[in-house]
Amino acid sequence: MFTVGNTGTGPVENPVFQVGTAHGVSAPEWDERQWRGTLAPGKKARIELPVELPDGAHGDYTVTLRYAGRVLAERPWGVARPWA
Repeated sequence: MFTVGNTGTGPVENPVFQVGTAHGVSAPEWDERQWRGTLAPGKKARIELPVELPDGAHGDYTVTLRYAGRVLAERPWGVARPWA
C-alpha cells in the first residue's frame, strides 16, 4: 500500500504504475499495474497494487513503485523459506 499525490495541473485517470521486485542485489523485474480511479490535481490517494513473487521465493527482496520513469517508493520485503 502506497500514498501517491498528483502534483500536476490536470487530473490523472486510471494511471499505470510499474512495480519492480528485486532479489538481493539483482536488478528489478518490472510489471505494469493499473490503478482504477482519478487523482485530482493537488490531491493524494492511498493505493494498493498486487505484488507477485515467483514460486519458492525466499530471502531479501525490494519492491519499487515508479510512475512515468520516476521512482515513487521502495520497500524491503523479507520472505521466509517456504519449506521451513
